[in-house]
Amino acid sequence: MTSVFGSGPSLDAPKGDVARQATAALRGYGYQLYASGLAWLGLEDGEILHLEVAEDYAVATRDALAGTQVKDTGGSVNITLQSAGVRAAIDSFFDVVHRNPKRAVSFHYLTTSEIGVERSKAHRIAGGAALHYWRRAAAGADVGPLRTLVAALDLEPSTKAHLEALTDDDAFRSDFLRRIHWDCGAPGIAGMRDELEAGLIEYVASARRLSSHTARAVLPAVVERLLMTAVTGNARQLRRADLLVLIDETAIVAVPLQQLSAAFQGGGTGATFTRPALLVPASDLPLPAIRAPRIDLVAALDTARRTAGVAIASGATGLGKSLAARVVADCCEGRWSIVDFRNLSPAETAARLSLLRGELAATSATHLILDDVNEIDDPAVRDALLRVVTSLRRRDCNAVITSYRAPTKATHYQLAPEAPSSVEVAYLAEEEVTELVALAGGDTNYAGAVYRAAARGHPQLTWPRCSISSQQIGQGHRLARSWAGRSPTNWARNGAQRDNA
Repeated sequence: MTSVFGSGPSLDAPKGDVARQATAALRGYGYQLYASGLAWLGLEDGEILHLEVAEDYAVATRDALAGTQVKDTGGSVNITLQSAGVRAAIDSFFDVVHRNPKRAVSFHYLTTSEIGVERSKAHRIAGGAALHYWRRAAAGADVGPLRTLVAALDLEPSTKAHLEALTDDDAFRSDFLRRIHWDCGAPGIAGMRDELEAGLIEYVASARRLSSHTARAVLPAVVERLLMTAVTGNARQLRRADLLVLIDETAIVAVPLQQLSAAFQGGGTGATFTRPALLVPASDLPLPAIRAPRIDLVAALDTARRTAGVAIASGATGLGKSLAARVVADCCEGRWSIVDFRNLSPAETAARLSLLRGELAATSATHLILDDVNEIDDPAVRDALLRVVTSLRRRDCNAVITSYRAPTKATHYQLAPEAPSSVEVAYLAEEEVTELVALAGGDTNYAGAVYRAAARGHPQLTWPRCSISSQQIGQGHRLARSWAGRSPTNWARNGAQRDNA
């Protein structure tokens, strides 16, 4: 019996030729629009976003051009140096270089696919994926093995001519390897949309002090403007000012002057809440004039972040994790920012990482120091941290994370699979204490005493003792010897002198 309250007989979906359905193509175009939107959010003053001119989109200045090719494969396949898409991307890079001789060209291959290991062992480097080795060679590793594999690829004759002209290893590294970035493992279309929305929330709040509800309403307008700009026959370009105008057009509502005056007379306020920015420029926190160089520690962190994109420094409070991370930033090129997670619960840490992801999308590229992420093994924190790291890698940036305990192997593998382990921050060696005493103007003859007095090199305990003079230490030794033979009664009676000793 048919219910009188039903919606009637159900209708079957129409049948069609699956081979003619364009869902994959539509997903790819949508993905490209969201990725282009993130690039639009990150524009600096003087930069121009070009759509479908030099690659899918490109950011240009007077002297530089950064092109991006976007591939949403649905994560169905991995890519290797031997993949047809990778070979085509290398050809495209040199084509853009040839067409823009007055600009320093860089190229980003943005894809949801992961980097895979080549089937043939002859195509691997040190038993691993050639594209993983690409970043290590760009950072300074031997380029020979990669040069051999690239020379054997099926590339355009003009590309091979360019590569053959790079006879010097330094030129091969700087003019080729460092100019192409394989941004693999990017989030799918839903994740890219979420990242664009989070970036818009941060951008609208900072630029116009508007609410997150308003920012979400701006998202469709941003996507439509990107689409219409890309398909028009005119100059397919956008500036930062165009985004601000679009926000104003979408968010501002015309109100008659009489109603506006009445609203003000009624005591309404236009106050809005604006939270402080999470990103603090590392340059705003100058390094101490006198500090232990900690050469081995800094080198280990720098190698890890260059190799894997992430370096994790772990150790107890007061061992100098944060200072070592700032020294790494000071020694490296590029912009660095610090985000503080001290004393936050797992839920607060995950929430701050989520806000950070949006703030990163709305600012220009920056390397990060994520300081005191002590809840790193919490599942929500780990997942949020992985999304931040993925966003950084897509911009060819990396991070140094500090934590008072080392992450588990599972957490470390998810964040930095190419890095062997986290870097344990140890006490200062006696030689480092000696050098620190000398830098502080103390007497190095008593550096051993300082080392032992500071719990055998605890950094936080070492510094207050470094500037002590030989005369002060000698007086302390004489007082200690003079009190050693006295009775407990005398020790108690002269407590102040005992403390001095």
